[in-house]
Amino acid sequence: MSELSQRLEGIRRQLFVYADECVERLANGTTLICPLGYGAQAYLHKLFSGATKSELEQINQALGFPSPKDYECFMLFSNGATLFDNTLFLFGTRPNWSRSLAVEDIAPLSLLENIGTFQRLHPGSVWSPVGSISAARVSYSIQLRSDGNTRVASDTDDARTFPTFFAFLEVILSLFNTLADCGGLRDETGERLEKEVDALLREPA
Repeated sequence: MSELSQRLEGIRRQLFVYADECVERLANGTTLICPLGYGAQAYLHKLFSGATKSELEQINQALGFPSPKDYECFMLFSNGATLFDNTLFLFGTRPNWSRSLAVEDIAPLSLLENIGTFQRLHPGSVWSPVGSISAARVSYSIQLRSDGNTRVASDTDDARTFPTFFAFLEVILSLFNTLADCGGLRDETGERLEKEVDALLREPA
């Protein structure tokens, strides 16, 4: 098994910590982990079928550079993800434009739309948004660079940069798993999450 495959398996295990509680696999390739009981689309984690070759080309075109190998590896595993009860988002290329609430129409937030908006607001930036974190009062942007560096940036421009996308995922999933259980975040206000992410941003790289 290659190093990338080993690290992806470690990430997969972090996502499936609560899989014993309930995993639903839909015919379209969507995997739903831990129903939360307050709506048809309410799950702890929502993973999607992997990106196709044409979708990877679409991703590279939107990013403006070839996908770093570990980011590509994740997207082949799941083309976007909505994690920890809608607080950690990894964007994908198959958004639900119909806004349907049917369980089979669950979809990630749009990578292409978010990159387009970011580029209009930050022309010439070397970073591209590939996800976000939603806490109590602050939304954090997850951004990728052509050399594979991945950073989490706050609205106030505080940021923490990780050497690779997988390095970021390993740290952030570990952090979230300390704050959540199969029912979602234990602090539903998101204030504890905000405090912990702010502390992470202040840590030396």
